[in-house]
Amino acid sequence: MKKVHAIFFSMLAVLLFGGAGCFGQQGPQYTGPGGMYMSEDKGENWKAINNFPTAEGTKNLQAVSVYGLHQDPLDTEALYWQSREHGLFYSYDAGATWQRPASVFQSGRIYSVAVHPKDKCTIYATDGQKILRTSDCSRHWEELYTHIIEGDIIRVLDINPFNSDELTFITDEHMYRSADRGVSWERIKRYSQGGLADVQYDTHTQNVIYLARKTRGLYRSIDNGVNFEQLEKPMKGFEDAKTFRRLYIHPTKANTIFWVSKYGIMRSDDRGDSWTAYNLVTPPGVAQIYAFAINPKNDQEIYYTGTVNNKSSLYKSVDGGQKWITKKLPSGQVPTHLHIHPEKSNILYLGFTIVKE
Repeated sequence: MKKVHAIFFSMLAVLLFGGAGCFGQQGPQYTGPGGMYMSEDKGENWKAINNFPTAEGTKNLQAVSVYGLHQDPLDTEALYWQSREHGLFYSYDAGATWQRPASVFQSGRIYSVAVHPKDKCTIYATDGQKILRTSDCSRHWEELYTHIIEGDIIRVLDINPFNSDELTFITDEHMYRSADRGVSWERIKRYSQGGLADVQYDTHTQNVIYLARKTRGLYRSIDNGVNFEQLEKPMKGFEDAKTFRRLYIHPTKANTIFWVSKYGIMRSDDRGDSWTAYNLVTPPGVAQIYAFAINPKNDQEIYYTGTVNNKSSLYKSVDGGQKWITKKLPSGQVPTHLHIHPEKSNILYLGFTIVKE
């Protein structure tokens, strides 16, 4: 039975993080809608926020899978919904209603969105092949870059918080840098064995960048990407900890990062030089953890979603991970993205991915 579970979890990870895969009729059954939900009482109750007004009337986005949700750091009413197959949606009323760009990103997966830290109307987005920018709050978009290497997908785009003219993006094998807001680009790194999954500038310390690879763990640069050190030794002793799920930089505490992997959830307070693993409800490696968040005003309050077989739950701790409370979710689909409002910490956003049989 354990072997069957391991095979299933591997297939699910490919679907959610590798961008491919499907399930046959022999696999577990998932039920319920997808789309986006909001809780105003820290996960006790949920309501769907999937209204999409059009000229033909208000439509419902419950059939749209969520790949990611990005909140504008300057305007918390502004949200950007990265879907898996239906393009980009955005909301300027905290998710009450959604819109989409008129001429771009109408379909396909939106891999990454980045909002300028000083200009809320300047937004960058990529569908894996092209990077586009709007400078007027999504009214008009211009193409900045087209990736022409066959089979190589633009995965993540991030803006340097200390120099907002500088952008970095990764593909499966390469890292690129722009010093002029995306007008021109140069390749600064190549990893021949691929597997790049995430890149993030440290929001507290200048010149520190983190790079995650799907099965090779976490890398750190302290010279703005010139050199990277693999943080492999500190993770020894945590089985399958190098298999990436999520990387989360603490929003207010310097040097503190969270690493979510096949093993579970770990925390480092020295930028990855040492790690402490959280004691979760399920043993290490059993639950597939796809969504994770901490309260930016109180980091003793931690949330994650875990999927075991075909059942997903929300787990919440109010004492820094010592004890966990299990909460029911509003859908039987896979909960892939969790976000806490940076100012109103009672508000949680949760996005689901619909598993296709």
